[in-house]
Amino acid sequence: MDLLVNEAMLEDGLPRCSTPTRRSMYQPRPNFSSASDNEGYSRFRCRLDLGGVAPRLRGSPCAIPGVLSGLIRNYLAEGCSMQQLAWDYYVGKSTVHYIIKDTCKVIWTHLQPIVLQQPNQEQWQTIVEEFTAKWHMPNCLGALDDQAFPLSSHIMRPVAGQALPEAETIFNYRLSRARRVIENAFGILALRWRILRSTIIADIDTCEEIVKATIVLHNYLQASEAEIPAKERRYCPTGFVDYEVGGQVQGGAWRQESVAMSSVGRQAQNNAARASTALRKALMQYLVSDVGAVPWQWDSISLGAVPT
Repeated sequence: MDLLVNEAMLEDGLPRCSTPTRRSMYQPRPNFSSASDNEGYSRFRCRLDLGGVAPRLRGSPCAIPGVLSGLIRNYLAEGCSMQQLAWDYYVGKSTVHYIIKDTCKVIWTHLQPIVLQQPNQEQWQTIVEEFTAKWHMPNCLGALDDQAFPLSSHIMRPVAGQALPEAETIFNYRLSRARRVIENAFGILALRWRILRSTIIADIDTCEEIVKATIVLHNYLQASEAEIPAKERRYCPTGFVDYEVGGQVQGGAWRQESVAMSSVGRQAQNNAARASTALRKALMQYLVSDVGAVPWQWDSISLGAVPT
C-alpha cells in the first residue's frame, strides 16, 4: 500500500476540500498531480511506501479501498476537519475519527523505528559536533523552540531586557542563531502538515497520535530526499529554510506564511538558580573570547541581527 502525500491540488487544480454535498454518492478520488510550480515551494508530491502498514489494518474501517490514503492526506496535509471529511467521503464522523486515530498509530509504529530512533552515545556525540561545526554552539545536544522552558543547568535561555551590554547581546545572538534549527523544523512541519496550524478537535490521546504521525512523516520525507539535488527536492526545496550570507541569516520561504505554534505555557519558575546563571555567564564569556568568538558576530549585533 502506498500513501501518496502532497498538498492541496487535484489534477484539475481544484482544492481538495470542496464544499460537501450530502446527496452525492462517494466516488474514489483521483490521484494527486503536482500543479505547475517552477519554484516548488507550495506543492509537492512524494509516494510514501507503507507496505508494512496494510496487514495491520485488516478488519478495521481503515481497510476500505481508496478511503485511507485520501482521507489521511486531506486531514494531515490540508487540515480539513473531521466533519468535512465525513461529508466528503460519505462516512460517519465517528468512523473518520477512528480511521484517523488508528492509521496515525500505525504510521507511528511503522516509521518511528526507522526515522526517530533514540540516539546512542556515538550519535549524541555527532549531534554535539555538528552543532559546534555548523552553529558554533559548544556542548549542545539540541534546541527547544518555546520560551516557556526556564534557565537551568541543561537549558540555556537568552538574557532578558533591551539595550544590553555587548557580551549579553552577542550571547543572545549566538543562542538565537543556534536555535533557528528548531524554528525551521517546526516551520516546515506546520506548513506541510496544516492540521498543526488549526485547533485539533479530538481527545488528548488522538491529538498525540496525530502529532506523532506528522513528525515521523516529516522525518521520512526529509530523509527520502536526502540524496536528491537540492533544486529537485519537493518537500523542502532550495531556499525553503533559513540560510546565511556573510554571517547574516536570511529567512527561508516558509516564513512567508504564519505558522507559529502556541506556547506550552510556563513549565517552572523563571527565577534561575545561581548555578544556572553562573553557567550561562561562563558560556557568555566563552562566546566573546578569542577561542569562542566568530568573526561576524560584532557586525551582526551592530546591524540589529539579534532575533527576539
